[in-house]
Amino acid sequence: MLAVFAILAAALIGSRAHYLANVPRATFEASAHALQQGRALVQTIRVSKVRPLAFTDRLIPMDGARNNALSLAFLIYSEYPHGIPGVRLVREPLDARQAAIENSLLNPWLRLASSYIDFKSASYEEDLMSGFSWWEPPFRWMAGRASLRLIAAPGDLVISTYAPVDHLHRPIHVAVTMNGHFAGSFEISMPGIHDYLLHPPALIPGTIANITLTSDLVWHARDIYPQSLDERDLSIAISAIGFGVRP
Repeated sequence: MLAVFAILAAALIGSRAHYLANVPRATFEASAHALQQGRALVQTIRVSKVRPLAFTDRLIPMDGARNNALSLAFLIYSEYPHGIPGVRLVREPLDARQAAIENSLLNPWLRLASSYIDFKSASYEEDLMSGFSWWEPPFRWMAGRASLRLIAAPGDLVISTYAPVDHLHRPIHVAVTMNGHFAGSFEISMPGIHDYLLHPPALIPGTIANITLTSDLVWHARDIYPQSLDERDLSIAISAIGFGVRP
């Protein structure tokens, strides 16, 4: 029996080591925070004195959750498996009164599109289109190519980024396009986080800017740490990106 317990203990330790190697502690803590935020939203709905209440199911930004968003249905029914009395989720459009009530309760939890993204403070999942890994404050790693959208604003495009060029023993070159047009490029040749300024084509402030970054190098964590179990394609880590002066 002691031998069985020893085997189980060794398996658990190995499983935990594998988990920690693939899911950073900060990511685990962010997931716990997302669940707390989700419960807070559900309680806001539950204590509302307005009845009946109707909501359209939608994704609610919850930094740290899987894909940094959770559906309203998941949040409600994971907390209250039988639902909340007087509250229902519908597929059809809401009438003007119910839509106004829904907006008043959910808008504080929804993020508006931004001209400046700072991954130190949030995941900005809703502004990303492809190529980004999970949120690891203060970064989001990208693969060889990644795309996002911003709201155009006056000023240069400022990209704050990092790459372990001292370990890779070579610089990384990144080309940037905006709405399909070349917007400039930069070279990461020094360790640490640095800002790179590009002078993009003129855009009308308030319009959508679809931005794509393409790196000339893709590497893997095992290239630097042979014992790593991280299989992601990596190039550079974006700390912040946006137009003009930082807010």
